[in-house]
Order: sequence, then structure tokens, then C-alpha cells
Amino acid sequence: MKKSLVIIAFFALTTATYAQIQKVSIGIMLPATATMGFPAQEKPFKTGFGVTPSFNVFMDRLHTHLMYDCSGNNAQALVGYVFADKYDVYLFGSKNLNSRGNYLGLGIEKAIVVNKNLAIVGYVETDLRIKSFTIGATLHPQLVLR
Repeated sequence: MKKSLVIIAFFALTTATYAQIQKVSIGIMLPATATMGFPAQEKPFKTGFGVTPSFNVFMDRLHTHLMYDCSGNNAQALVGYVFADKYDVYLFGSKNLNSRGNYLGLGIEKAIVVNKNLAIVGYVETDLRIKSFTIGATLHPQLVLR
């Protein structure tokens, strides 16, 4: 529960600075991932894909995404910071709505913006307890609202 409050606080902080908001959009993220657990398991990678509707707020160097993972019934939030060389560092949180399960991860991503309505994102991520490692790619079509 505390982790969920931290994620909500990050989102509230970014939306409270309305004057700095450059873009607001809604979209669908189509991720494909491969996750490896530590210590290594019999199968080296567990693969996954999904459909994730999202609400996105972009500021100068900060971006926030609120998402719902349809495949796992998870509420998700991502807060990222863009460095000068265009790589992002982000904090990702997920809360399963059917159980007490939650996830908090830290990652690095590179977004390739095709146009204002489409981005392709590649990323690597680990959970904060360093029990798993994920690589993935996401196709992110979006409709810009502001």
C-alpha cells in the first residue's frame, strides 16, 4: 500500500505543475517482454505481451503514465526522467487488483518517436529487490489531447 501511495504522490506532483505540461495524451501500449529471474531458472526467460491503455503527461524532461494492464488486471504507473542524451530513467510500479501482489522496478528506456502519435520504446528493467531482469519493446500509439 505504501508503494502505491508513493506512485500516486509522484503523479500528483507532476500534474500539479500544470503550466509546465507540454503534452497530454491517451493511448494504448503494446508491450512484448522477456523476464529472467534470479537465481536462473530452468527456462531462462519468461515471455509476455499485453494490451495496456494509458493516460500520459509529458513535461520538459519528466513524463508520467497511468496504465491498466488488461492481461493481468494490474493498475500501473511510470514516472520517468529524460537525460540530455535522450535516454530515460524511470520508476515503474504495478499493483495487481485481484491479489496483494505488487511490483516496483527501476529501468532505462530509449524512445524512438515516429511522429506525434506513435513511439517505439525499448527498455531494460529490474525490480528493486533485484530478483528479476526484464528486457522489452513497446509500440505506443497515442492520441494527443493537449
